[in-house]
Amino acid sequence: TNTVLLENVVADNNDNHGIHINTAGNVTLKNAFADSNSVVNGYDGINITNTNGTGTISITNSSSTNSGGKGYFIQSMKNVMINGITANENGEDGVYIDNCQYDYGSSLCLGSGSVTIGGNLPNQFSDNDDNGLRVFSGGAVSLSYFNADDNTESGIYIENDYPGRSGNVTINLTYTPAI
Repeated sequence: TNTVLLENVVADNNDNHGIHINTAGNVTLKNAFADSNSVVNGYDGINITNTNGTGTISITNSSSTNSGGKGYFIQSMKNVMINGITANENGEDGVYIDNCQYDYGSSLCLGSGSVTIGGNLPNQFSDNDDNGLRVFSGGAVSLSYFNADDNTESGIYIENDYPGRSGNVTINLTYTPAI
């Protein structure tokens, strides 16, 4: 399978997505920054899809702010790991993760991955026009070291109750904002 690695990338002020990745393989973003993308058109700052394969998604020390759509739009069938991201002041959700890939015909969650948001860097989901963080997963969901405030809807929205597939949801409140 293909692997996509983006490191030390800045993609600002684009008419569509700042970063758009569609692959069946693993995706790793490190130090990727997308600001003020598609302010008028509603595209996402960072858009990653790898639902046609077995690849995982890992994002570290990255930021997507002031986009017309979602800050991060992530679709996968496997694990999604996030450590130290910022998703602030976006026109829709700050971060949208779907690794369930619900099939309405069979009423089943097709994905089998987990979602982990934490690590040693703080995660920030604030001032977004929808949810700060929205997760759809049939696997385990673990959140730590995060702040989600001043969003128009929920700070954190997790859907994890699919027929035949659901995992534990663990939330550790370890983030202390700087004063």
